[in-house]
Amino acid sequence: MVRTFYKAYRCRKCRYRFFLINTLIVTWSSIIAALTVLMFGAWLLQQFAVPELEAQDIAAYNRAVDRAQGGDGAAELQVGVLLSEGRGVVRSDKEAAQWFKKSAQHGNLEGQYQYGNSLSKGIGVLQNYKEAINWIEKAARAGHVKAQYDLGNIYRYKSGVENDPKRAYLWFTLAAGQGSMEAAIARDQVEGRLKPEEIAALQEEAGKITVESR
Repeated sequence: MVRTFYKAYRCRKCRYRFFLINTLIVTWSSIIAALTVLMFGAWLLQQFAVPELEAQDIAAYNRAVDRAQGGDGAAELQVGVLLSEGRGVVRSDKEAAQWFKKSAQHGNLEGQYQYGNSLSKGIGVLQNYKEAINWIEKAARAGHVKAQYDLGNIYRYKSGVENDPKRAYLWFTLAAGQGSMEAAIARDQVEGRLKPEEIAALQEEAGKITVESR
């Protein structure tokens, strides 16, 4: 073991055997040792950091539940999100959907959108396209840009409803008006299937919905 880092040599004249340090092995050994120390340090840091983050999530969840008990739609939404992600609490899609529903019923737009998504995909609740569209449209009419874009796709791709390029164009137009580039691209793709007079009527309808949402 002592001679692991040494290389053997022999004198040509006296045939005496001697050892000199092997710089290549020493260099590689130093590199491996340094990497080992760094990896161990990172592991130790992770062990100490994770519990702190978990404690923060638990505290956030408990605070949100306290506020949600009073019917705070934003707090109910937060509880649902934490439950759906398993942050600060054991993950439960079923309980998350229940909190999203409460948030939606209390008029929170994001809660309406999230509950609609849960219903549409059957996450934590029985899949129900009709009810899903109802909640997503509530959020969309109130100006929720993601809901507007999703609703456009629902009518474009027959997700629980009949294909309707006019309804798709309407919701894509509204979302595009709020800066959604995806919606603008989708609107332009759908536009080719509509007549000029239909486009004019839908743009007028979009204007009315925008005014009503303010």
